[in-house]
Amino acid sequence: MMRSAGTPFSLKISCPHCGQAGFVAWEGAGPNDPAPERHPRLVFLSRGFHPENGPARSGAATIVCDICDTIQEELVQGSVH
Repeated sequence: MMRSAGTPFSLKISCPHCGQAGFVAWEGAGPNDPAPERHPRLVFLSRGFHPENGPARSGAATIVCDICDTIQEELVQGSVH
């Protein structure tokens, strides 16, 4: 399913190092957007994670685990809601 710009979407995230789990919500270009140069805007990040400056490979803000300080390279774990 294609999402239009501005459509919010959320993803389950889990730290591959320590197992910390949570959710992140974005608004804007979705994970399957045909124009990846449009970066989504972070609108929610659950406790246990924090954003850092600079884009990740997905084009989104870099998300870092609060417990072990591991950068979350792969944000998708399961399906997009």
